[in-house]
Amino acid sequence: MDTTFPELLEIPALFPLGKRALQERLTVGGAYGSARALALAALAASGPVVALVADALEVEGLEDDLHHLARGTRVITLQQSDPAAAGAREGRADFSEKLARLTALARLGPGAVALVPAAVLLESLPDREELAPGEACDLEALRQKLNAAGYVAVPMVSAPAEFSLRGDILDVFPLAADSPLRLELFDERIESIRTFNAETQRSRRVRPAVTIPLLGQNGGAGGARAWLLQHLPAGAIVARSDPARLGDKLEEIASACGLERALVRRARALLDRAAGVDLVTHQVEEDGSSLNLATLSVQGLGGGVDGLAQSLAALRRKCARAVVFAESDGELRRLAALLQERGLFDASLHLRKGRVRCGFQLLDTGVAVLNHLELLGHARLFRPRLRRPLVAAKVIQNILELSEGDYVVHLTHGIARYNGMTRMKRDQGEEDFLVLEFAGGTILYQPIAKIDLVQRYVGAGGAPPRLDRIGGRSWARKKEKVQAALAGLAAELLEVQAARELRAGTSHPADDALLADFDGSFPYPDTPDQTRAMREIQRDLEGQKPMDRLLCGDVGFGKTELAVRAAFRVVCGGRQVAMLVPTTILAEQHHQTFLERMAQFPVQVASLSRFRSKARQKSILQGLAAGTIDVAVGTHRLISRDVSFKDLGLVIIDEEQRFGVQAKEALKRLRRTVDVLTLTATPIPRTLHMALVGIRDISALNTPPPGRRPVRTEIRKFEPALVRRAVLFELNRGGQVFVIHNRVRSIERLAQRILELAPAARVAVAHGQMAERELEAVTRAFAQGEIDVLVSTSIVESGLDLPRVKVPDRPLPAAAEKRLKAIEELSHLGAGYDIAIKDLEIRGAGNLLGAEQHGHIAAVGYDLFVQLLRRAVARARGEPPPKEPLETDVDLGADAFLPAEYVPDPGQRMEILRRMSAADGPPLLEMEAEMRDRFGRPPPPARNLFVVFALKRRCADLGLRRVIYPGDDHVVLEVADLRTFRAKSPFRPGETVQITSALAHLRLPLKGRKPQAVLELLAERLL
Repeated sequence: MDTTFPELLEIPALFPLGKRALQERLTVGGAYGSARALALAALAASGPVVALVADALEVEGLEDDLHHLARGTRVITLQQSDPAAAGAREGRADFSEKLARLTALARLGPGAVALVPAAVLLESLPDREELAPGEACDLEALRQKLNAAGYVAVPMVSAPAEFSLRGDILDVFPLAADSPLRLELFDERIESIRTFNAETQRSRRVRPAVTIPLLGQNGGAGGARAWLLQHLPAGAIVARSDPARLGDKLEEIASACGLERALVRRARALLDRAAGVDLVTHQVEEDGSSLNLATLSVQGLGGGVDGLAQSLAALRRKCARAVVFAESDGELRRLAALLQERGLFDASLHLRKGRVRCGFQLLDTGVAVLNHLELLGHARLFRPRLRRPLVAAKVIQNILELSEGDYVVHLTHGIARYNGMTRMKRDQGEEDFLVLEFAGGTILYQPIAKIDLVQRYVGAGGAPPRLDRIGGRSWARKKEKVQAALAGLAAELLEVQAARELRAGTSHPADDALLADFDGSFPYPDTPDQTRAMREIQRDLEGQKPMDRLLCGDVGFGKTELAVRAAFRVVCGGRQVAMLVPTTILAEQHHQTFLERMAQFPVQVASLSRFRSKARQKSILQGLAAGTIDVAVGTHRLISRDVSFKDLGLVIIDEEQRFGVQAKEALKRLRRTVDVLTLTATPIPRTLHMALVGIRDISALNTPPPGRRPVRTEIRKFEPALVRRAVLFELNRGGQVFVIHNRVRSIERLAQRILELAPAARVAVAHGQMAERELEAVTRAFAQGEIDVLVSTSIVESGLDLPRVKVPDRPLPAAAEKRLKAIEELSHLGAGYDIAIKDLEIRGAGNLLGAEQHGHIAAVGYDLFVQLLRRAVARARGEPPPKEPLETDVDLGADAFLPAEYVPDPGQRMEILRRMSAADGPPLLEMEAEMRDRFGRPPPPARNLFVVFALKRRCADLGLRRVIYPGDDHVVLEVADLRTFRAKSPFRPGETVQITSALAHLRLPLKGRKPQAVLELLAERLL
């Protein structure tokens, strides 16, 4: 077995226990801290070990310990399912993950350890369906089985426990699978089974056979209860970690989830009868069935950097060697430097990269093991380990989606109401049309092939828009008026930007080795989005142009870490940094984060808020003016008139939408002189709008970090039973809870009610009317895990990073109904950006530079306003405006549409049609292959539609406005650009006859041909 030191596992007393534990139950005392993992690894040498522990936090800790202290040990973990989330997407994903691990559990062999929390012992195991190519399959019967087993029918499969049936194709994402499956049938037999990519919906590889686990509606098994302990691998050793605590936890979980007492009694009886080992922390009386490990804790160390010599001396009095773990390369380098500077680094001290939960001294082998924070006397911050692959959150383009009744903008005719799609005869063929209603009830049938002329209307909020009249001048006048106004707006928008660009910018170069050292001290891996965004920020800071960047990402996606790195770079360049936050609580948390990240570097950090005394505030102001404070974190107090910096280089703004008008005016002034980095999870419409039109740079974090889970939002009345279940579930998994209540006068009564519902919980209250010191103490205790439930006002709502916290109930006013519904629907990872887009639609783009812009957006819609503004900005910069593509109509009379039987979901049909409209050349061919993969063999009308879109693009490139087949021996060509047509025409001399400068006839062997044959002939000649 590969360990940090082989002698860590050379515990003589443990080796004979493995075989004995298969016949009887034994007890091992002194299994303290991370030494418990060594006992499990030693036992695994005799056979697979199933370790039963109290909760998820212990699972996390033992997984870390085994991974770094016994690296040859194979570890799998199971986690408790949230019964309240069984029907939700995240609940199904959790159950899927658990089933994958149950499958692995059944195949465990020697050298493997499975970590199982108590709650899993009370859960059921699923049934399953076996499928293979060549077998008969009744799709309707399989659909009913999936429905009954809790799978959800959706238009497009993207998450576990979803399925989609389209003709002879079934897409299903089995629980316990890494990828969804696509079953294609022919004549009621399975022709092929393929995995596919949930993001692109494209097939990946062929599978010879598959198993689809089935679960009941409540997230448990569909049939009789099957117990985990009845499905253990042969020769498994069952190890109970603190049996007494394990039993108590089973009782708590049963009470919280409303399970029958008989169920718990049966589970405990199974445990008591199972042979294996009990691991306990305290020393036990040794006899034939019990023994003790000779371990000591490492408590009493930690005198800080100055106490390193004393700490190491205390360890060496008991153990000849010490192994110190640090979680990153940067931390290792810093620790090594500290030890070398003090002459404390010798052969008895070994530094290793890794993560151990709780240090110990193992007297049997003379080796001490601890983490570097224990050596320095700092508390270790708990963060979850990576459980799933990093997947970028899907960004939903809400502005592009259309539903019947929506207002739309037709670029030629103006504002209309979208009344759905219809199929109509057109000359000799059929085609799909958008039904658009204009003023006076006038209906326009817009061909699907010209869908790119239609945009969804997003106004400035408030009343619905007035419909335009087809053929009138009102639409043209509105566009002309907006274009004229935008010329002045573009100049005004660029004024601040021009002032910044004309100012002699200050780049912030820094020592690359020092920056690498600092970045490497972050103990968690960067997501791909973090890496990309940091490169963009670094490029801004190194350039001469001042930075004004919006960093957008959900809470917990890593925005603060990027801000800390940007601040460190600026400080290394000799300048100061100010971080502006909306609340005192958030200021305290950011202050603590900066202190912890920069503790081992010569950076002075201070916090300026109402939590600081008058004397301390005065001292901080003096330090900022003198330049002795490098980083200041604070509320709006930081932009007061009495605050001055010696050399301010960077302003970081967290959640700018929470600041008032005066603060925003001060920030506008700051933007003229310093680099600005704005952090937000849900940007206000104005901020997002400025980023979308290119006035501000934007970086988006869409990929969740390891362990980040989406928020599940439900709109429910206050139900005591529901709140009790939610609170007890979180406490049982080692989590914490916010209860948000926006009435100070009744908040204490609510806290008492929560305590009555969960008597074992540690409950506290926080609100803005509390004394500064009291509020600071409560929030800090909650952040450190000393409080289980915090009943609070919305004082805690802005961006707090508390990874173990959930919110069970948050009453909101009725006026926010639309926005609340958007939050409920948009609960996927990365939804903050989507919520902002939806807010942009609901409230409008906001006051960009003045109230008059509301009228312009309302007049032409947000999308067209942005297009016109971009052109105006380009002209103001002296850049050529983007060339508008030529709109070409191809009308050959052949059937060209997407049948509803082929693509049943209207939303997907609309998305595909829009993509067809925007695609060209190879992308259009790729789309055709994708359609064959996703929906099966395209019917003739769908194949024709691809050809029509391809011909549109080709004819536009030739300078043609219309291509029409009237049904005789020629095709009519309406020429928009005669020079281009003559230069690029692929036709031979004599095949085209010029009638006028704008009209030509294409004479091909067409006599008697049907429209389908004409379409194929033109495709052969032009594509």
